[in-house]
Amino acid sequence: RRPATPADPATLPRLANGRPDFTGIWNAGIKDLVGLMDLQLEVPLTPDYAAVRAKRVKAIEDGTPLPDFVSTCQAFGMPRIMSYGTFEFVARPEQLWMVTEVLHEVRRIYLDGRYHGKFQEPGFDGVSTAHWEGDTLVVETRNLRAGYMNMTGIPHSDRMTVIERLRMVNPNALENEMTIIDP
Repeated sequence: RRPATPADPATLPRLANGRPDFTGIWNAGIKDLVGLMDLQLEVPLTPDYAAVRAKRVKAIEDGTPLPDFVSTCQAFGMPRIMSYGTFEFVARPEQLWMVTEVLHEVRRIYLDGRYHGKFQEPGFDGVSTAHWEGDTLVVETRNLRAGYMNMTGIPHSDRMTVIERLRMVNPNALENEMTIIDP
């Protein structure tokens, strides 16, 4: 997709605290972490994880794709959910909720400075905490359940961390820059 045309930051919708207001319904416009067409997507993997991916790619090419959390109607999970379908952000002073229409996932991004997952078991969407750097929301997600980042079987461990930099480009476009770290 071509990049959205930036707007003057003064024209962006704002919350009472002056931060950009992401509240609303958004459509994820990229499909790189979802579609079957990304068989050639290059991701650096350990030898063990490269073997897992090779097995899953071969199964797809043979017409017998292996199941994953999405194909068994459990959840997309992070980071995959951020690249598919329609979702709604609901802003609260201490949280940003992301509600999806796909598999009824709700992702909570905590804005109050505390890490909320200290005793939580790893989950599909993990635990997301965030802080603002100017008009950019920097979100760190940990406590993720091991799984696959996409339908072609790029695996990730339960030690993966996803760092997102969300910013409103204009009132109709959000930009999400993701960094994925997984030993």
